[in-house]
Amino acid sequence: MFPHEAIKGAPSRYVGPSLPEWARMQGYRRIGSRYQVGSAGEEISDEDYLPRRLLGEYLSWYYRQTVETLPEGLTVVHNKLRAANIEVDGANVASIELESGYRLKVDYSFLATGHGVSRPNKEQLLFERFVEENSNANNNLLFLRDPYPLVKLAGVPPGSAVALQGCGLAAHDIIAELTVGRGGSFSRNGNALRYERSGREPHLFLFSRNGLPFSARAVNQKTPGILHKSYFFTPDAIMEMRSRAIDEGRGDRLDFDRDVLPLMIKEMAFVRARTSGDFSGSPTDYKPSKADIDSIEQAMEPLRHTKFNDIEEFRRFVLNYLKADLSEAEQGNLASPIKAAVEVIRDSRASLRLAVEFRGLTPESHKRFDQVHQPMMNRLAFGPPMQRNQELLALIDAGIVEIGAGPSATVLTDAQTGKFVISSKFDGGLYSIKTDVLILGRLDHFRPEHDSSMLYSNLLASGVVRPFRNGDYHPFGIDIDENSHPLMRNGNPVANLWAVGYPVEGAHFFTHALPLPLLKSRHIMDADRCVLALFQDLASHTTCSPLPNRAPLNNGLAGQAAT
Repeated sequence: MFPHEAIKGAPSRYVGPSLPEWARMQGYRRIGSRYQVGSAGEEISDEDYLPRRLLGEYLSWYYRQTVETLPEGLTVVHNKLRAANIEVDGANVASIELESGYRLKVDYSFLATGHGVSRPNKEQLLFERFVEENSNANNNLLFLRDPYPLVKLAGVPPGSAVALQGCGLAAHDIIAELTVGRGGSFSRNGNALRYERSGREPHLFLFSRNGLPFSARAVNQKTPGILHKSYFFTPDAIMEMRSRAIDEGRGDRLDFDRDVLPLMIKEMAFVRARTSGDFSGSPTDYKPSKADIDSIEQAMEPLRHTKFNDIEEFRRFVLNYLKADLSEAEQGNLASPIKAAVEVIRDSRASLRLAVEFRGLTPESHKRFDQVHQPMMNRLAFGPPMQRNQELLALIDAGIVEIGAGPSATVLTDAQTGKFVISSKFDGGLYSIKTDVLILGRLDHFRPEHDSSMLYSNLLASGVVRPFRNGDYHPFGIDIDENSHPLMRNGNPVANLWAVGYPVEGAHFFTHALPLPLLKSRHIMDADRCVLALFQDLASHTTCSPLPNRAPLNNGLAGQAAT
């Protein structure tokens, strides 16, 4: 949370620790798979993947430190009521209405509401009604469409059969809460982990759209602040593509599959070939072979040429996939050819943003990007740390977790038994399981028209904001101009209102990535740009005295990264 001044491009104000540095300051240490304060265990390194609980504590600490070290004349007042509406006079925010009806008169305002929770859709309403009507037939019957906060999982009965939809980061949170969170523990058995039951766990059945767990993050072998330097998949190349599309009469919008994806695959293939030693020449001389391309496409779509006769074949495939992926991850993100190639996705987000943002793709291509390519990239490049997938293998071996279905599974209900039915088709026929509990292990995309908050319902109704649309396709988020001002229903920007972060995922791309040390962060750069615009507008109305320099935070880390 404290970017270096060389990254931010502004003088230092105060200094502070990264998440691992903060955790060490607080006395946290790694004890097996847990992180606790005390003298036992091992010291946390900068390469530790700390749990979200500690991230939450770190962010709360950062907020308190920021408020406590504000310069004179700047006051923070926390109104502990939800905002119900934003009232606009002309093209400017006039006041914020709180849920109590009280109105706060404001000169400037920011929308930074983060992830939301959608209202239940038709299928989810049917599941909720099914539980209400059939709980007498099955005392264990439960449906959780939003697992957060994880305390909700306390209602999952021990020994019950649980269908968990999703194999990403949220699913790992849920699995951990229902296993080690219930007293189970992991121990080393040679090079593998072994899970010791507590007896209070449910039986978990995993399934998802393609049925594959997310790939593990490789051991980080990169120096902090260093990214892969692209040779082919560059912002300049994206701009050249756009110019070429205009010259060819196709307009300025790109087709991701035709224009962008081949260049990203070429970059990944080059990195894989160079890392494996298959190519050692100059990048300008590199021409990917069919084998090079096939290796990347196989990583992107492991199931593309694979059919399964039954669930057992699919389960063996998933286990082999997990083990092979962990073997690559253990080599590291510079030594493993495929993991080094996957890092291209993480390190080339500037090129992806330039291609996708602000209707950079055709509506049809944008829809396919959101439904096919982005989930693929998330599975490949933004998965859990190795430890989580090692634990998943141990839980499968212990019989706590099973792969519950194959790709494209369906969820039905059985009123006779009071259970959910998860089914998937294989070449050998239909396979189904019945479960007491269904948990949706994923976060909702933010679509303002479906969000459960009163704020966005009122903003849409009054026309203060509108959903972001690319032609007839609505990706996610609210519409903004290039200065991050929300666009009203009539298309005019709200001049003294800015929107940042996840509410604008749609016009922007990948707004939910956490800031990393010594690298430019979308969060911080966007916030900085918007706040500077506020002060420029303020300066045009009044004469301000320079702000006093802030003192370093009292953390014993003077001289480290600052903001």
